[in-house]
Formats: sequence, C-alpha cells, structure tokens
Amino acid sequence: MNDDATLPSDVLDAVEMQYRREVRRLEELQAEIQDLQERVKGTEHFLRVQGVLDEDAATEGRAQPGPESTGLGPEESRTDTAEKVLREAGQPMHYKKLWQELKRRGHTSEAQNPEQTLASTLSRNPKFVNTGRGMWDRAERRPTADRADVDAETWKLRSPDDR
Repeated sequence: MNDDATLPSDVLDAVEMQYRREVRRLEELQAEIQDLQERVKGTEHFLRVQGVLDEDAATEGRAQPGPESTGLGPEESRTDTAEKVLREAGQPMHYKKLWQELKRRGHTSEAQNPEQTLASTLSRNPKFVNTGRGMWDRAERRPTADRADVDAETWKLRSPDDR
C-alpha cells in the first residue's frame, strides 16, 4: 500500500469499530477461559477429595499455574476470594478496588485488563450483583433485589414502551 494513500473516513471508522468489537470479544473470551479454568480446578479438587484423582493427574495438562501455586489452596478461585473479600468488607466494593485486594491475596492475571475481566466474571456469576457505577456486592446480601432490575437500572436500559 502506498504511504501517501488515505482511506475515506467512513472506511476507517468501520475498521476501527470492527477492531473495537474484536477486542471486546477477546476480553470476553479471556474471562470465559478464566471461568472454565476455575471450574476445572474446583472439579479437580472435588475428585481429589473423593480419591478419584491423584495430585499428578490433576496438574497434567494445565496450561497455567492455578491458585495452589500462590498458596491460596486448590479450591480458592478468584470468585471464592472475591466473595470472601466482600463478606469481610460488609459493603459493596468497586471492581478495581476488589481486584487490588485479590492481587494482594495472591491472585494474578495475564489478561490485558484484569479489573474489567473480574467485573465480567462477576457479572456472569449469580453470587454477585452489580449495585451500580462499578460497585459489586454479594447477591445474598440483597435478597429482594432482582438482578435484572439492578442491571437495567445500572445501565439505564429502557423498555420498548419508554422509547
């Protein structure tokens, strides 16, 4: 391509928009991979406790070290720790502050934006509820809150009648 050639702005805008969609999808996939890794770890722990799986078999094929390498224990997933932190805090926390506390407790992430990855993970877990403006809490502490209502309020979604 000639360096002097310029593309029309609508083409550049379309390419940029596609790029942003792909980056978002990549972040979603990274969060999904993390969730699946945590599920595998939980299943491995259960199988070890039941005597079905020995320690060597549980770690075979694991691409990344799990929480056990940080001293957190094999069952201590990110969501387990996040739930514990929120319980100890006694109130909602901003996802960035929550991530800082998880890091302090030994969790790591190779994600480009670990704070956003954590928020994405929490949003797909029924144990957590977004209370607005990046704040997260344990769902059990808010038994009357309907998760859909909270999300709609948080993101200011409108029903078709409101449009």
